[in-house]
Amino acid sequence: MNDEVPRTIEKIENMFLVTDKFIVRTAFQEDSPILLESALYGFLKACPHARALQLTPVQAREFIRWIIERSLNTPYSIMIFEKSTGELAGFRLYSVSHRDESQDFEPFELDFDSFTDNVKILCNILDNQKNKIWELCPNVNKVLRQELTFIDPHYQRQGIGSHLLRFLNVEQLKCHHLPR
Repeated sequence: MNDEVPRTIEKIENMFLVTDKFIVRTAFQEDSPILLESALYGFLKACPHARALQLTPVQAREFIRWIIERSLNTPYSIMIFEKSTGELAGFRLYSVSHRDESQDFEPFELDFDSFTDNVKILCNILDNQKNKIWELCPNVNKVLRQELTFIDPHYQRQGIGSHLLRFLNVEQLKCHHLPR
């Protein structure tokens, strides 16, 4: 019997994949702390908007936590770990957005007025992107929204982004009546 890990992606369980270097899996509620840490100390450094706005982890904490909690309410968010160390190498967070915002999951109420000006600007940038989809797709009432994607610089240029793009459960999208 060959115990060697395959070089191609192999389906292990329902939503787990493995390669010779990485394990890709669905993100769960209990992953919130590691996602928050990675987003605050990795994503904010890498995101061009966050850098331009000079966002700090302290300023962005509640907003980023809100995005993470919102995303973990759906089965679509993905994490990728380096196989030999177990380190988080990257993630892609998705949420479901509805044309009728009253149907959107809100993990907790955000106090927008308490945000610093740079966090408010980032919120407005993201909100404008969300609203644009409804203008462009007048017959669509629900979409899967990519919230945050981050690949740790130590793991870039190793195919992680491709794994994050391909690792969506199309059957779940169909069940939830989301366009593909």
